[in-house]
Amino acid sequence: MDTNIKEAALLRLADLLKHPDDLTTKVTALRKKFAQEKATIDAQLKSDVQTQFDSVKVGLEKLLSGKNQMDLVKVDLKSIDQICLDSQNEIKNYSRIQKISQTHQNFIATKEFVERFTEFTTHLDQAQQLLEEDMKNTREPGQNLLKIHYEIYRLEQFRDITMNQAKKASMDVIATLRKFFLKLEDVASQFSSYLWQLVREIFFLVSSNKGVTLVYIAKIIESEERADQLAMAAEKARTANANLRSTSSKWKLAEGSSRVVKGYRRHLFEIFDEVISNRFNEYLQQYQQDLSGTLSALQFIFDDLTMIYDFLEPRFPKQYNIFSYFVKSYHRHIHERLTRMIQENVDAGSVLKLLRWVRDYYTDMSQQLGVAEDLLEPRLLEGHEGTLVEEYLGLTRDKLFEWIRNLMKTETGEFVSRIKPPEGGANGMYGMSAAVIMFQMINQQIDIVLDSNHRELLCSVIAECTNATKDAQSQWIDVVRSELKRQLDQPKEVPEGLVDYLIALCNDQIRSIEYTEAIMQRLELLVSGKHKEQINMNLSSAMEGFMAVSQAASKALLDIVFHDLKAIFSQIFCQSWYKEDLMLPVIATLKDYCHDFKTHMQQYPFTKIMDHLLDRFILAYLNALRNKNAKLTLPNAVSKIEGDIKATYDFFLGYIPQEQVEKQMDVLLKVETLIGSSANMIYLDFYGVRKHYPDIPIGLVETILSKRDDVDRSQTKELMDTIRVKAKEQTLSNEGNVTSLFSKLTLY
Repeated sequence: MDTNIKEAALLRLADLLKHPDDLTTKVTALRKKFAQEKATIDAQLKSDVQTQFDSVKVGLEKLLSGKNQMDLVKVDLKSIDQICLDSQNEIKNYSRIQKISQTHQNFIATKEFVERFTEFTTHLDQAQQLLEEDMKNTREPGQNLLKIHYEIYRLEQFRDITMNQAKKASMDVIATLRKFFLKLEDVASQFSSYLWQLVREIFFLVSSNKGVTLVYIAKIIESEERADQLAMAAEKARTANANLRSTSSKWKLAEGSSRVVKGYRRHLFEIFDEVISNRFNEYLQQYQQDLSGTLSALQFIFDDLTMIYDFLEPRFPKQYNIFSYFVKSYHRHIHERLTRMIQENVDAGSVLKLLRWVRDYYTDMSQQLGVAEDLLEPRLLEGHEGTLVEEYLGLTRDKLFEWIRNLMKTETGEFVSRIKPPEGGANGMYGMSAAVIMFQMINQQIDIVLDSNHRELLCSVIAECTNATKDAQSQWIDVVRSELKRQLDQPKEVPEGLVDYLIALCNDQIRSIEYTEAIMQRLELLVSGKHKEQINMNLSSAMEGFMAVSQAASKALLDIVFHDLKAIFSQIFCQSWYKEDLMLPVIATLKDYCHDFKTHMQQYPFTKIMDHLLDRFILAYLNALRNKNAKLTLPNAVSKIEGDIKATYDFFLGYIPQEQVEKQMDVLLKVETLIGSSANMIYLDFYGVRKHYPDIPIGLVETILSKRDDVDRSQTKELMDTIRVKAKEQTLSNEGNVTSLFSKLTLY
């Protein structure tokens, strides 16, 4: 101990005095601080010691006072005993008088005893007759219960006293007495059986409004319990004071009781348990393996407990807590029944019903009967709820993936084979049945879980539905890529109609987004807090997935369109471009595709695909500058570009708002400016373009210069060096923040 204290002190000093200078600067202050702390601790200890000392002193004084009082009591008792002895000596013939008095008392007691023996049979016959009348009266049972019990109670009391007094008599006397009281035992046994039979019919008495009989039963049991308590107290006193009685014959204390304890209260609750068990068997016997039927049948408990609360509880002593006992017993039976059934195989639908029933059970117990949830122990489903939820989620997951897998197998099979065209609605919009069927399944699962009133499970089910949709989305993206590759690589060997099916797929995905939004709106008012956030996050993720599939289908459509235009775009800026109007076949091709898009595609994906179509057109047009035989012959090239821009502009105005077309076509106009710019001043025009489009690649200018017929190679190199120097010197404020079509040029 001392070693530990020293080590602690050294560690404290090492912590306080870390540098040699601390010995001169800190020691005085630390000594003063520790002196103050020591003084404070000493004062506290002194105060605590004084308090303890005062408490011990008071305790010793009380002990001494108690001892003195006990000594005084002993002296007084001895004095009283002596006075009693002296008074006996002062009275003449005291012993004779005492004997005569005792004889008189014995005579009176004997007379009363004989009278009670004489009347015993009469009272017993009366009690038996009343009991027989009650047992025959099925319409108004128990009308004479109190009278019968009163007679039997007095007769049993007389019997017990008689047998106790005769315990030192001969065996013949004891045998005769037992034979005399034999009929009383039979009648008492019949009465007990009748009483407990009435208790077993407690629900009949309650439902028949036999309140008087219930009060009689309660009074009888309370009376017998009180007698048992007195008998047990007397027996306890006799046992505790046995030594006092044996050491002095003149003290007649704690003689005990001759009564045999009956335990009516304990037996009452045993009968209640039996009654409750029979109630459960009566209502649930036919639903041994049927969880749904069991849950429906269990509704009887609320009617039973309501009757107990209204009619039985007020008629029994408060200390019996009848209603509380019934609640706990019913709850225990429910727990045992549900636990046993849970351990067997439970189907998904029954799991949800069980979870919903348990939640409703606690709610109804609280709202209808005022029973708090924490009083209902053990907890229903405790240790099983998580397993049930996981089991249900597993079943839901398997079913969803199985359904969607089969659905996707059918739908993708039709998509790949394209034996017949996709379905067309009344408005001509293409579509497929997958989205409708899939969301019918999802909504069905959500509706089932909503009925269970289990918000945590609802979140998990929606998460599983989201995962299932993501699996379908991944399959669609793979199928679109695969079919697009086949279409582009082997166009003559694949079935026709891929464009139509891609349009249908776009529409289906947009429809799926709408269905998902509908689910989100439907759940908006049903969930809140973290559950709402989790559900919205999962549904938003699903919508993003549907949008990704729609975008993949749109991109595939554009890839097909521009694959058809590839040959034409390879001739732009080449010799044939100057001789022919190549925009005519381009626009004609675009018109054919766009007509199909507009006729069969929903508005939102159509708007998006047209925006992307214009972007892809502009990029393809600019990338055509890299064509092998491309040549910019001025000023003819500028005139041709203007004509192409005008034709394109006029075409897209039929599908896209003018403001949007002008904004997107501005990129082509800027490139036209660079193409028609003076070679010596092109860097100024480039800088002007770069102010609007900081992401314009310098390589584009180099390509333009290399293709112009008025600029040779050496001049191109010189001009590009100037442009690069100027570009480094002139750092634009918005450079790096603006992204335009120039960033998407694939050849720079």
